[in-house]
Amino acid sequence: MMNFRIAALVCFFPLILPALLADEPKQPTPTHIDISYGPDVRNVIDFWKADAAGARPVIIYIHGGAWWTGDKSKKGPEIQPFLDRGISFATINYRLTSEYPLPAPVHDAARAIQFLRSRSAEWMIDERRIALTGPSAGACTSMWLLLHDDMADPDSNDPILRLSTRVCAAAVSVGQTSIDPKVIEGWL
Repeated sequence: MMNFRIAALVCFFPLILPALLADEPKQPTPTHIDISYGPDVRNVIDFWKADAAGARPVIIYIHGGAWWTGDKSKKGPEIQPFLDRGISFATINYRLTSEYPLPAPVHDAARAIQFLRSRSAEWMIDERRIALTGPSAGACTSMWLLLHDDMADPDSNDPILRLSTRVCAAAVSVGQTSIDPKVIEGWL
C-alpha cells in the first residue's frame, strides 16, 4: 500500500507543480484603494470602476477566514473578466471576531453596501444591481445579507446608515449557513 501512495505522489506531483509555482494572475489597479467606509481602521474598500457608459452593476467580494482572519488583498477572484463585461468590482475588509464578536463583521459588510450606494453617482454604480460574493465567512455574510430584512435606518444621524442594505444576488462557495454562536459551536 505504501508503494502505491509513493507511486501516486511521484506521478501526481509533476502535474500540480506548475500550479503550485505559478504566480497569481495580476489584478488590475483599483480605481479607488483603501477608501474608508466606516469608523474602524479595518473598514476599507477597494473599488474597480468598469470602463463603460452609464451606471454599472457592482459585485462586492467579501473575503473568507472564519471572520477572525483574512484580508481583501489575499487571493480572490480574477477581477478583469468582470470589468471586461461592464461590471464594477469592490473588495472589503471588515472587523475581525478576534476583537469584535459577531455580528460585527456582517454589519460591516452591510455598511459597505450602504457606502457604495452613497457613492453611486460619483462611482457610476447602478444601485439596483449590487451583488455579493465570497468564500467561507464571506459566503455566509453574503447569504445572510441577501436574505435579511433591509437594515436601513431612516432615523439615523449618519446619512450612510439611512441607505438600503438590499442586494440583488449572491454567488458564494463553501459558506456556513448560520452566524448563531450556539449553532456554530456545535460544528467545531
